[in-house]
Formats: sequence, structure tokens, C-alpha cells
Amino acid sequence: MVHFRDNGYTIDINTGANPVEDWIELQKEILTLICVMDNGSYHLPWRATQFLIELLPDWEDAKRMVK
Repeated sequence: MVHFRDNGYTIDINTGANPVEDWIELQKEILTLICVMDNGSYHLPWRATQFLIELLPDWEDAKRMVK
């Protein structure tokens, strides 16, 4: 479900499980997909995607983000 506001929008996704864990895993999956895409240039952004993956919070930090 998408909720629109004056200056932005929010997307609500029913995960059917723990939303914090699902969010972390979704971010990792998206970055991994970007990393392994063959865009024809043979220059894959390995370092950039690994950097972004490392910026993701761990489980305990992510749990504190929703409190």
C-alpha cells in the first residue's frame, strides 16, 4: 500500500514475518542484484555495492530503529 503525503510517500509492505529482518535482507538482495548485473560494460560496482551492504545496520541496531 502506498500512502501519499504533501512532501513524500510511504510504502507499507506486509512481510508476513519479522519486518526488521525482512528489510535488512531485502536491502542485501537488491544490492547483490545490482552487483551481479551484467550491463555489458564488464565493470561491475563490486566495491560500491559491498560498501552499501556494510552500511546496513545489524539486527540489534535495526531493531532499535523501530522503537
